[in-house]
Amino acid sequence: MIGIFLEELEEHKAKLEHGVLALERVDQPGARAEVLQELFRAAHSLKGAAQSVSADEIAALCHGLEQRFHDLLSGQAVLDQTFTGILLSGVDELARAAERVRSARAQVPAPAPKRSAPPDRAPPPRAATGPREAEPRKATPNEVAVRIERSKLDLLLADNDTLTTTCSRVMHRLTGLATLHEQARALTATLRRAQATAPARETQLDAFLDRAAHLESSLSQLDEGLHRDFHGLAQAVRRVGDDVRRVRMVPFSDICEGLERAVRDLSSSLDKELRLLIESADVEVDRAVAQRLRDPLLHLLRNAATHGIEPRHERAAAGKPSAGSLAVKARLWGSELEIVVEDDGRGLDLVALRARGELGATRARE
Repeated sequence: MIGIFLEELEEHKAKLEHGVLALERVDQPGARAEVLQELFRAAHSLKGAAQSVSADEIAALCHGLEQRFHDLLSGQAVLDQTFTGILLSGVDELARAAERVRSARAQVPAPAPKRSAPPDRAPPPRAATGPREAEPRKATPNEVAVRIERSKLDLLLADNDTLTTTCSRVMHRLTGLATLHEQARALTATLRRAQATAPARETQLDAFLDRAAHLESSLSQLDEGLHRDFHGLAQAVRRVGDDVRRVRMVPFSDICEGLERAVRDLSSSLDKELRLLIESADVEVDRAVAQRLRDPLLHLLRNAATHGIEPRHERAAAGKPSAGSLAVKARLWGSELEIVVEDDGRGLDLVALRARGELGATRARE
């Protein structure tokens, strides 16, 4: 149960962070209220899930977030950069609490929590009186959703690989059976030739010939049946493998979770106005690949923001928009995934790079 809860927590955390960042971009009151209601429902759902597994710290954090969202909906609080920071800090605390739960689950001592609610200047949390949680959407007769832990999915894929290997071994055995069948056929032909030249009274040879013919017929039927069953098994294993791999596929946008938050933090720390654009269409990647791509993507975006995007005064002097644009684009070329990270900054400073290279060469000669 706790493993499934942690998976659900990751999904809700991503939804909360994405929704809080979306609030900054929404100007219309109606649209902003819609986003807030979605955020309230996400926090409320996660609180219920936390209570069901006795994750009291996470439930308390969710309750605090619920109250902040209600304060915004009721007009008791105003959304500005400071309040957005408070909300994001609450989401970050959820992630840290999740890590403590994982550590406790692995029987590793977890650090004592520093606080049980998001940092804020608002009054202590009180009973939430926000919007009612929407009725859950009923699944259609042909639509059933299940939640599977990643580790179990990986085990299923490993079992499929074992089946594939077994199929290869069975195919090798079938090759041996085919050889045996050919030997029985040759023996039968030899006995028939011997029968044609033997005296009529040699009935023992006739018996041998009958047995050889029966053996050849049995081996032929066995060979045909096993090949037919093997091909059916191989096709089923291949279909299962394809289905499991499809289940492991995740949208490329899942890789980009957290990038928008990172760009917002970079914008604040670098004092640059930054805008992130993600173009991925319907690109999907394997979950394991997705996990390995997050850090390199974040590193590239940091480099682009730090070294590519110019300071505000330089962009204004060059006639560029005040907001620097960062883009992450993904597309498939056959079975290969291409990811491009772009920015609309000044590009590489070739003069500075050349000077640095010459300086390095001079030091090497010395």
